[in-house]
Amino acid sequence: MTHADAAKKLAKNALLYLGLTVAMMAAIPLLACLVYCVRLLVPLLIVAAIVALAVSPTFRRWFMGEADSSSRYRGVVYPAASLWVHPAHGWASVDRAGATSIGIDTLALTALGTLTAVRLPEIGTYVKQGQTLFSLVHGERRLEVKAPLSGRVTGVNQRVVDQPTLISERPYGSGWVVRIEPDALDQEKASLRHGSTMRRWWRGEVERFSQRLGGALNADVSRRIDDAKWLELASELFGNRTG
Repeated sequence: MTHADAAKKLAKNALLYLGLTVAMMAAIPLLACLVYCVRLLVPLLIVAAIVALAVSPTFRRWFMGEADSSSRYRGVVYPAASLWVHPAHGWASVDRAGATSIGIDTLALTALGTLTAVRLPEIGTYVKQGQTLFSLVHGERRLEVKAPLSGRVTGVNQRVVDQPTLISERPYGSGWVVRIEPDALDQEKASLRHGSTMRRWWRGEVERFSQRLGGALNADVSRRIDDAKWLELASELFGNRTG
C-alpha cells in the first residue's frame, strides 16, 4: 500500500468516525427531549384517565371491564373469553377446523337450578341460529337453549344425559351438550358476544337477573324464583316464549 492509499484510507475512516460522533451527539438531546416529554405526558394521561373515570359512566364500565381478570362476577362464573355467546346464553366453542361444541352458560343454570334431565336433538338435525337446539329440565321447569349458530348436529354428549349435573359442574368444558357443523360461521359470529365485549355484556345480564330478584345472588337463588317469575326470566333473559 502506497502512502497515498494509506492517507485515503485514514481520511475515510476519520470521516466515518466523525459522522458517528456527530450522529450520537445529535441523538442524545433528542433522546433527552423524548424522555422529558414522556415524563410530562404520563401524569397528564393519568389525570385524564381519573377525570374520565369520574365523569363518564361509559368509560368507567369499559375500564373496569378491561381490567377485570376475575373468573366470577357476583358469584357466577364467567364464560371463557374464547367462547362465542348467544344473547339467549347458549355458547359455542369453535376449534381451528370449524368443529363446534355448544353448551349453556352459568347464569342460565343458576336461574334454572339443579338439572334433572336433558332433552337432546337427533344427530343429523338441522337447526338455525336462535332456534331451540336442546332443553334442560329442573322438576316441572324447562329451559329451551337456543342455537348460537346454524348447522347440522353431528354429535351429542351422552354423559350429560346420564349425569345432567355435569353441565352445572363443568359448564364450559366436559359439560358441553351438542356438537354441530356450522354452515354460516363467519356471518353469524357478528351477532354473538366474544372476548372482553362478551364479559361486559355478561356482567350486564347478571345485573339484570339480580334486579329481577331484588337482591344478592347465591347458590340457592333458584329457590327464590316462583313459577311466575321463572316464566318472566325465561322469556326476557333466555329467549323462551313459554318457559
